[in-house]
Amino acid sequence: MIRVLLQLVFLPVFIPIRLLYGNILAMNSATILYTWYRNRQEFEEISRTCEEDPENSKTWEQWRIGAEQFRADCLKRGQPFVKVIVKPKPLLRWLNEQSLANNSDNRALYAEAVYKEACEAGIQPGKASASSRKKKELLVLDYIE
Repeated sequence: MIRVLLQLVFLPVFIPIRLLYGNILAMNSATILYTWYRNRQEFEEISRTCEEDPENSKTWEQWRIGAEQFRADCLKRGQPFVKVIVKPKPLLRWLNEQSLANNSDNRALYAEAVYKEACEAGIQPGKASASSRKKKELLVLDYIE
């Protein structure tokens, strides 16, 4: 009886805390997809056709430093971090097929599409680097735990 009374008393406090804590846990376990460039040449080839606002455009060095810092932050938090290796030709072909401009938002969409394709193909990030069965040059994932 006392337990039931305590549950009724603390229920209005418990529910919001449970909802908030659940959201925090969900955010910490969300997989981060990050468009990753293997080298300066590929980065610059993609940048040449980029329609980004000049304020948002970065050099290879700026991108690399920011990407490594973000990766380190995710690893510190224990957050799953998936590098989606971006190669110029497959990216630009995909953007063209989707009638999308080459900008950061659409490259993020590309990373999501590549990740979704990998998951549908049964590729488990975390096991090893993976390549798509359909288009070998389209999908390269590199997962870091």
